[in-house]
Amino acid sequence: MNQIADFAFVLDMITKITQFAKKDNILKKSKEVFQMLFAPKIIEFYKKLPEDLKSHCRELENTPFVWILNETALIIPIKRNEHHFGFIYMKDFKFPEYRKRYLTPALLVTKVLALSLQNAENFEKIAKSEEKFRLFIEYTVNWEYWYHPIKGFLYISPSFETITGYTPEEGYADPNILDRIIFPEDLPLFHNFFSLNKKTIEFRIKSKSGKIVWIAHTATKIISETGEFMGIRASNVDITEKKQKEFEVDKLKSMIPICASCKKVRTDDGYWNQIESYISSISNIKFTHSLCPECAKRIFPEDEEEEK
Repeated sequence: MNQIADFAFVLDMITKITQFAKKDNILKKSKEVFQMLFAPKIIEFYKKLPEDLKSHCRELENTPFVWILNETALIIPIKRNEHHFGFIYMKDFKFPEYRKRYLTPALLVTKVLALSLQNAENFEKIAKSEEKFRLFIEYTVNWEYWYHPIKGFLYISPSFETITGYTPEEGYADPNILDRIIFPEDLPLFHNFFSLNKKTIEFRIKSKSGKIVWIAHTATKIISETGEFMGIRASNVDITEKKQKEFEVDKLKSMIPICASCKKVRTDDGYWNQIESYISSISNIKFTHSLCPECAKRIFPEDEEEEK
């Protein structure tokens, strides 16, 4: 009956250890368990054994515990597979006659402790990775979103407000906000993105202030490992300034620099060419040459005299 009670107690303690996700909390609760089991005057967790105990390291490579100092002290390595987390060191037990009775439960607790510490390390890595990803997304200048046709927006980056004037909260509250702010003429292009076989499309939106904003949009479907459709992840860049420069260049290209006297045209290279040569160089137009009546009179005045 005593053994059953001991194991019931240990299982209760193990449950409490596994409830924690941080190393410090796990070690603190484990220390309480070992204190209840052995009531030692000294109990320490060592990442590495101190100099006066290092001589036992080799012995601990092949055994789950070592009694030392005439069995008044106990060292238990905390390890799981090839992962080593340190050592438990206990000394001067209050009830030495029970030390071997509680050894088996202690070894069981140590295994759970090792598993909990490994989980804590994994949680910490995941948390750091998630934090890095969150910071990357939160501070990107692009407007990113994750959208599900049924569930609506699952994520909208802060840049949504910078580009559109609408807050992410307004986006979450209105799953159809894109249909409202994208120019009606550009909506078919937006809705047919995946059938166009294009990496990027460009369309216009009307911001909250009424400003026209040009957007470069790219998107990909999110599919889980089981093949389930999880939504659409999109990235949007404000290219308004770029488009304005393009319009200015097009406007300049539509203006032909021509000499007011000889009517020659200046090319982009700075050369002055006859107007027909210039037009032929930028188009498929070919010229034939003849003389208008006024030029014929000026160049061949004698012909006009003969006609008289």
